[in-house]
Amino acid sequence: MKVALYMKFIIICFVSVFSSQALAVTSEREELANYLRELNKIDRIFLAAKSNSQKNSVNRFKYEVFEKDLNELKRELQIYLDLPNRNPRFLNGTSLDKSFE
Repeated sequence: MKVALYMKFIIICFVSVFSSQALAVTSEREELANYLRELNKIDRIFLAAKSNSQKNSVNRFKYEVFEKDLNELKRELQIYLDLPNRNPRFLNGTSLDKSFE
């Protein structure tokens, strides 16, 4: 019963995080950095739920699968955010990169 409550809480966190972040007017990189920070918060909530789970339950949540997916998502976001920003810079109305003209 406690596990179901924790999982509902995690789902509510996901929905509230992503819906509130979608309303903010920021750049893509800033939004993705915010998502990564929120995923780290969800990771801590998830670990608490996992530690309180009933290990011998027949209907046990697949914590290992969720944890693997969450870590993969966080890793991919971090890889993307670590890439240099490749937006063309403009100087006096002209692009410094001729491929964008």
